Amino acid sequence: MKNVENMEALEQVVSEELRLLNIPGATIAVVYEEELAFAKGFGIASSETGAPLTPDMLLRIGSVTKVITAYTLISLVQEQQLDVHTPIATYVPDLPAQVGRLTIHQLLCHTAGLKDDFSHYGPHDDAALGQAILRYGDQHFFVEPGQIFSYSALGYAVAGVVIEALSKQSYAQAIQERVLSPLKMERSTFYPTMAMTYPLSQGHEIAGLRQWRVVRPYDDTAERWPSGFLFSNVIELSRFTRAFMDDGRLDGVQVLLPEVIAVLTQPHVKLLESSNNDYYGYGVFLSENYGVRHIALGGSRRGFSSHLQMIPEHRFAVLQLLNRAGTIQMKRTSEKALELFLSLETQPTPSLPAELPITTAEIQRLAGRYRRPYIHTTKSNFLQLVDTEKKLMLGFGDRRPLFPVKKIDEGQFAVHFGLHIPPFTFAFQKGVNEEEDYICCTHRAHKRII
Repeated sequence: MKNVENMEALEQVVSEELRLLNIPGATIAVVYEEELAFAKGFGIASSETGAPLTPDMLLRIGSVTKVITAYTLISLVQEQQLDVHTPIATYVPDLPAQVGRLTIHQLLCHTAGLKDDFSHYGPHDDAALGQAILRYGDQHFFVEPGQIFSYSALGYAVAGVVIEALSKQSYAQAIQERVLSPLKMERSTFYPTMAMTYPLSQGHEIAGLRQWRVVRPYDDTAERWPSGFLFSNVIELSRFTRAFMDDGRLDGVQVLLPEVIAVLTQPHVKLLESSNNDYYGYGVFLSENYGVRHIALGGSRRGFSSHLQMIPEHRFAVLQLLNRAGTIQMKRTSEKALELFLSLETQPTPSLPAELPITTAEIQRLAGRYRRPYIHTTKSNFLQLVDTEKKLMLGFGDRRPLFPVKKIDEGQFAVHFGLHIPPFTFAFQKGVNEEEDYICCTHRAHKRII
């Protein structure tokens, strides 16, 4: 349906999904045919005041920031005719040796071998980013660079330092000059003291059914700005998506570089755990659904969650900014928007492919514990594959129950938790040296520890 006059059906789905997912508030925007077709706030901006959430309110956008970091870095690379496969020590002096050998390509497509990190608090000044990277060492790596895809906030923090070296500006200044200002994203900022001068949503965590508590203090650390700390709203983010899907043009003006967008959306690394032939570009996930190419990215900060989905072929995008902690996607809302604007039939919850037999040798090889690749780990921060009566079972930490594992392809496995819940898929991968085993799932490579 190309001209949507009545959005009541979409609004009803959003309201229902807010209740279903126990979310205080959400701002939703739909871009269609190069225009902002819909933008509205739902629910509340603060559980303490009950103030309504409006589409102009700023929220943390989490890892949606990464595509903006990637765009800025690749624009500098192309401008200065640099090679993304050259060690970054060539461009950034005085880096720790382990960091300096990394490449821009490895940093932007998460193959740098770095662990992940969920730091929420830290220094607020621009210099903190570069100072933090100088402390990186062996403890920040879990595998040799270039071997395995594993999503890492640390990699994008390092990318931010490369931006500073190439641009001769602070990271935030470079983003402002190359992305925010050209797109007239006038309220979007990394600085909390600037964000607080505009309408601003509070972040929340669950305190019960339809009960939430405000997250205090507001999360912020300049050491991680490039990986997920931008403040923005769905109206301004829609300007970015409109330009991104139209070869860099916005309102008839060339504001982004189409050659940079083309590099970001190339399939740079395959996601092994995906059964849908999905890839990661630079800062974006690439897939094909409903018979068309999708570009997606999402993220989470303490108190916030975000998701952005683009279908460039139809100049269509759905943006979601939520003020509740956890990586949450309002899937029914996206599907309803697809149905209304593109008349694409929504896909049912995927079923598992035909099950293949798992041999005793495979079970014995796979059984073990696999540590999640995080800087700060706990005793329960692992997955386990258990050989139970000649069946392979999956467990999360020491918790029960265990779930039966099915083989769906060579090296690829899945667990079905129940009706209407997408299968949990993972892949087994050996390191290049053939001495290390990894379980690839949730976009991270979990290393065998037992």
